[in-house]
Order: sequence, then structure tokens, then C-alpha cells
Amino acid sequence: MPRMDGWAVLEAIRASRPDVPVILASGYDEAHALEGRPVHLSLFFLHKPYTLEDLRAAVGKETAAISTGARPR
Repeated sequence: MPRMDGWAVLEAIRASRPDVPVILASGYDEAHALEGRPVHLSLFFLHKPYTLEDLRAAVGKETAAISTGARPR
């Protein structure tokens, strides 16, 4: 995305719609990718490269977490 990185987009989304579920995909390990980021951004992490099945599982876990109240809405 021109002029915005993924974190800027995430923060903009959260500012207007904090209830939107987010799956962050990165080639870095989770600790490195989330280093220094606010915990309140609450998201699910998916390591690249990933398969369609990995993506389906991530979407399923995020959906389940929201429906059980495990993720902020």
C-alpha cells in the first residue's frame, strides 16, 4: 500500500472499527513481528509462508475467539 505500512493500516482500522478481527501474516517470527507493538491491537498471527489450510485454521480460531469473548470486540 502506498504511503502506509501494515501497522499504519491496522491502527487506522482499529481507530474506526475496533471490533474488526485481524490476522497478521509475516515472514518474521511472531516475537519479532510484534516487538514494540501495543498489546491492545489484539490480532491473530500467521507465519508466512502459509497454506490455505493454515489460513482456514487462523480464520476459524479468530472467529471462535470472538464468539467466546476471548478477543476484544
